[in-house]
Amino acid sequence: VSQTFKKCTDGTRLKVKDDMIMELSVLPGTPKLYVRRNTHYDNHSFEKFNIEDYGLYSDQYEIVSNEAYDIDENQWNQQRPVPLNRGEQGLGNMVSELRSDKFFYWTEKTLKLLFSGYVHTSKNSKFDYGPINTSISFNSVEGLRLRAGGMTTANLSKRWFARGFAAYGFKDHKWKYRAEIEYSFRDKKYHSREFPVHSLRFISLYALDQLGQRYNSTNSDNFFHSFKRMKDTRVTYMRQQQLLYTLELTNNFSIEASVNFERQEATRWIPFIDGYGNSFNHYNEAAFELDLRYAPGEKFYQGKTGRRPINLDAPVFSLSHIYAPKGFLGSKFMINRTEFRYSQRYWLSAFGYIDAVFKAGHVWNSVPYMNLLLPNANITYVVRPESYSLMNPLEFINDSYASADLTYWMNGLIFNRIPVINKLKLREVVTFKALWGHRSQKNNPFRHPELFRFPDNVNVTDMGSVPYMEVSVGIDNILSLFRVDSVWRLSYRNTPDAPNWGILVGMHLAF
Repeated sequence: VSQTFKKCTDGTRLKVKDDMIMELSVLPGTPKLYVRRNTHYDNHSFEKFNIEDYGLYSDQYEIVSNEAYDIDENQWNQQRPVPLNRGEQGLGNMVSELRSDKFFYWTEKTLKLLFSGYVHTSKNSKFDYGPINTSISFNSVEGLRLRAGGMTTANLSKRWFARGFAAYGFKDHKWKYRAEIEYSFRDKKYHSREFPVHSLRFISLYALDQLGQRYNSTNSDNFFHSFKRMKDTRVTYMRQQQLLYTLELTNNFSIEASVNFERQEATRWIPFIDGYGNSFNHYNEAAFELDLRYAPGEKFYQGKTGRRPINLDAPVFSLSHIYAPKGFLGSKFMINRTEFRYSQRYWLSAFGYIDAVFKAGHVWNSVPYMNLLLPNANITYVVRPESYSLMNPLEFINDSYASADLTYWMNGLIFNRIPVINKLKLREVVTFKALWGHRSQKNNPFRHPELFRFPDNVNVTDMGSVPYMEVSVGIDNILSLFRVDSVWRLSYRNTPDAPNWGILVGMHLAF
């Protein structure tokens, strides 16, 4: 890194040049990459500037003109304070030559597919097929599951978007679907999820509801999540219609408000039987939900279905509340549920960093156990964030909880000091997860027979003063791509059918 400063008349120094050069390799055995970022600064001014006088007032950290993406090469050459050298001028031709090589061409296509998950159907694609990793999967209820779907793009309409899928299970012989239509109040460059989102969306779906399992960072029918340590039969069938309004401000404060109508249909594994012995095929729930999120300074990589945060140093605060009035559109129960989440990365200088996630929640009234606070159990062999790898679904059912999820990335603190091993550039990762929860008597189906009983084939554990805890020790950066963790359960080790130890794998691309 080379930086140049100039001295002002008052003795202060201003940066006028910032030149960074890097050499790195993405995968072992592949050619190294040469990366350079050269930034120049000029026209510094310390005069008082009232941005409102120029009609530029905005809560954005950066203001980018729409015409900025339409500047041609001649205009860029006129604007550059430093002209490009011969090698930099030939970069575009070099990339074109590389893409003419079949190996490079298909490697680039494959990597794009892995990260985006969607396939363009034409040069100026109006419909993208995907996600590819959900096309085929399997589970205990559906058996082999085939799925086809995709989304429209801004090449069809810059404000109207649609996406969805259809899936068929060859074991339960049922079609599932999701259909979504969205109107964006802002023009989009390619797809509807581009930041900032300001839209109204209607969603209709019929799907399996995996109780006690939430897939926050991927799809539940991802092929790699088909391999599980136990039968995944703690499920119901769910029909849902949702009207969702989303407003994202450029200061990273967002509001989501929705109206949901949901019908839960019983299965032979999860029957709906109340304390009086009455059996129900289904029950309805109509709810209003409000989600507030604030992430000052957050930056992320924008995907077509989600986002990957880049600077986890920024704090993220989330607050949500669900209210379902009893009797509204046939709702059987009144529901009031509040949850809070806070996450941030803490740096430990040369000793790595800790990614911390803290959560808390409370259910304010008496509701059936499906609407209580079910911890997120992970029964796959894949590392999943904000989930419990050795907990079974519905093992704990609470109406109040607090949790901590701490991941310590040691950045080679130990391996870098071991001869020969340090050549592999392995990284250590340690994770500690704890959950304290409580279920009050108002949500005890034995005390309140109007509530649904717990399923007979599920071992529900009442949590005492000791929290549920698990710890994992892993090796990261294996071949620059993979991570392997060994996980131990520290408390509630005598729970029937629940493992006390396990092995997880994951993909984690880090330089």
